[in-house]
Amino acid sequence: MCHLYHNQALNVDHLSNLNPMSLFANWLSEARQSANPYASVVFYWPALHRQVRFDGRVERLSADDSDRDFHSRPMENQLHLIANAQGKAIESREAIEQRFERVCAEMEGVDIIPRPADWGGYRLVPSMIELWQGQDNWRRDRLYFRKRREGEVVDEKLTRTAHGDWVVERLMP
Repeated sequence: MCHLYHNQALNVDHLSNLNPMSLFANWLSEARQSANPYASVVFYWPALHRQVRFDGRVERLSADDSDRDFHSRPMENQLHLIANAQGKAIESREAIEQRFERVCAEMEGVDIIPRPADWGGYRLVPSMIELWQGQDNWRRDRLYFRKRREGEVVDEKLTRTAHGDWVVERLMP
C-alpha cells in the first residue's frame, strides 16, 4: 500500500521505473498547482507491522524523463492520458468515452503519440526517511534517517553517521 501525502489530495498515476520516488500526472490539476514543494510518501505493510516514510522536496522531472515514461506505456494508456483532463469536472461517463473516441480518431495512423504538454513527472528528493516496526505492545521501533544540517555538531550518544551527509537516530515510540 502506498500513500503520497501533500497539502492537497494527490492521485498517484504511476510510480515510475525511472526512480521509485517518481510519479507522473497532469501538471495542471489542482493539487499540482500548490505552492507547497514538499511531500511525504508512505509505504505501509500492515501484515508485517512495517512502514517506511520519506519526506522531502518535490521537483519536476525533465521533459526527456517524462517522454520516456509516457512512451513506455501501452498505446491505449497514452490515448487515455491525452483525452483525460485529470481532476476536472465532466458531465457524464459518456462524455469521458466520447473524448477518448475523439482522441483515438485524431491519432489514428500516428506511429509515435506525442506526450501531452501538460503531463509529466515529479520526483521526491528525500531529506528524511523513517523506518517503523510495530510490536504487540507500545514499544515500537523507529529509526529516523535525515540529512545532517550544515554546521551541525551531533551528539554521538543519540546520533550516528549513516552514509555521506545522512545521520540516523533512534526515536521514542
